[in-house]
Amino acid sequence: GYDERRAVDAARLLLCTALMLVTSLPGISIPDADVREAVARRKRAAVLTLPPGRYPRVELAAGYLFNWDDPDAYYQLGVDLILGGLQSGLGRPIA
Repeated sequence: GYDERRAVDAARLLLCTALMLVTSLPGISIPDADVREAVARRKRAAVLTLPPGRYPRVELAAGYLFNWDDPDAYYQLGVDLILGGLQSGLGRPIA
């Protein structure tokens, strides 16, 4: 496990990250589903105005960038990344 100092630092980071994960759920600030979808449509349209080929990763991800319909997957990925990060730091010396 972590020594005391690293455990406290990890706990602080974990708390802040967990709060951010919950409070920054994409689309959460737009409670009305119709308005949320209209905002997503405008954002998708804006991506389509980018020069073709200039941002290939954005073009490939455009269908997902503004898709806010699967909060469970969003939270699961966040938890997996947080736990994976904590586990990968075990046993490493403090720099």
